[in-house]
Amino acid sequence: MTAPTSSPALTLVFLDKAMVLSKRPFADWRAVQDHYPDYKTNLTPDQPVHLAEYLACDYPDMPEATGRAWSEVVAAFVASDAEEIALSRNGTWVCTC
Repeated sequence: MTAPTSSPALTLVFLDKAMVLSKRPFADWRAVQDHYPDYKTNLTPDQPVHLAEYLACDYPDMPEATGRAWSEVVAAFVASDAEEIALSRNGTWVCTC
């Protein structure tokens, strides 16, 4: 029997001119704010699937802009060694993971 694997904690960070997805272990929102100088707010979903659902509901235009569905983007990021990825900059979707 294989032990279930756990996903890394994810934090979706909203900045003044960007949106970033991070695997960094933040203690609380103040730690996120301390890390990002242009911090506005953040979300910390309990599961990657819930993050993908949120993004698909609130940002449905991203798949057309990059050719990737939110579920693919989140899954690729979780599987990667990257600690953070930019999803958007200055109103443009930039994630191609």
